[in-house]
Amino acid sequence: MKKILILLFSLFLLVGCGPEVSIEIDPEQTRIIYDEELEMVSFYVRLENRGPLPADNLYARFVVEQPVVQNALGGTNDFLFLDSQGHPELFRLSSDSSYFIAEAFSLEAEVTEEDLVNSIRVEIYDSSDQVIAEHTLSQVTNE
Repeated sequence: MKKILILLFSLFLLVGCGPEVSIEIDPEQTRIIYDEELEMVSFYVRLENRGPLPADNLYARFVVEQPVVQNALGGTNDFLFLDSQGHPELFRLSSDSSYFIAEAFSLEAEVTEEDLVNSIRVEIYDSSDQVIAEHTLSQVTNE
């Protein structure tokens, strides 16, 4: 009986220690692109899967954390991109690879570059609707 319990316990440990999906947001490549002349902003996010397993059925949500920026984006406090059936737009990230997300928005009110710093948070969700990575966009560039 003791041997069976030890065997079962060892099996549970081995199963729990298997390879996992490892999604990270690249802070060097992730940024807000501000075009004052065109009155537009773009959110640019680079994800990396450094793990040995692919990540399927992921989706992104952008959360607008500053009221001034919310106002400039039409009063919206978050953006969740949906498919034609109203479900989150899904993407896949292969193992040991990267994936880019880029979305552009017209501004409805004036903002400054300073307003945009740390105003947007990106959240990456898995198929269980759990946040598996998040990052506040602190880098703002003019292009």
